[in-house]
Amino acid sequence: MTAKRALGLVLALIALWMAPVAALAQDAPAADAPDATAAAPAAAEGNAKPPPPWLKFCGDLADGRKLCLMRQLIYAQDDLIARFILRENPADESPLLVMASMPTGVTLPYGLRLQIDNGRDLILPYIACDSSMCNVRTVVNEAFVSSLKRGAVLKLKAKNARGNDVTIEIDLSGFTSVYNGDEYVSLDQAAAPQQDATDALGQAVQDMAEQIRRQQEAENNGGEAPAEGEQPAGQ
Repeated sequence: MTAKRALGLVLALIALWMAPVAALAQDAPAADAPDATAAAPAAAEGNAKPPPPWLKFCGDLADGRKLCLMRQLIYAQDDLIARFILRENPADESPLLVMASMPTGVTLPYGLRLQIDNGRDLILPYIACDSSMCNVRTVVNEAFVSSLKRGAVLKLKAKNARGNDVTIEIDLSGFTSVYNGDEYVSLDQAAAPQQDATDALGQAVQDMAEQIRRQQEAENNGGEAPAEGEQPAGQ
């Protein structure tokens, strides 16, 4: 992979994560978690827009395989209230990585809990918060992806500063067909050079893309890339 190509992947990954954040950071202070999520159940009552489609973004690796991201964004009254990304990089020692965000105002020690339908919670610590969102990421396995494919709803569960439960539901309809399908948006097309990795998880995504670049350089030099060192979050 050329340096230019590696930079393109870096910019594309950052763009996918950062694009919805800029407007929120400029227009309003961080919302209290219960207020930010109160509108989420309205979607089930027909008062909100239909669930947004899952989007798939892919970029070519040097060996001909593809790095792909499955992304879902959840809005309430035009405000972003949740993000979920599943990254699959077949060249990585830990190919499957989940990244998710909730609005600031959540209780950090409680963490974020991911639950598919009525399954067991996957408990994740927040890695950092920016002006509008608090973020998590963790390595997952094929069983988790299979559960997403079979499931109906992915729940992001947190607590606000008052100790009240905050749950945002992500519709899994269409996940399997998009995940297994051949159609995707090119990461090159998603690149937005004018945007910066100013939030914490945007930086994490940039670090991930930088690892891809190092892997390709190591292959070109006949060596081995360093391991990512990411471990699954405790459950």
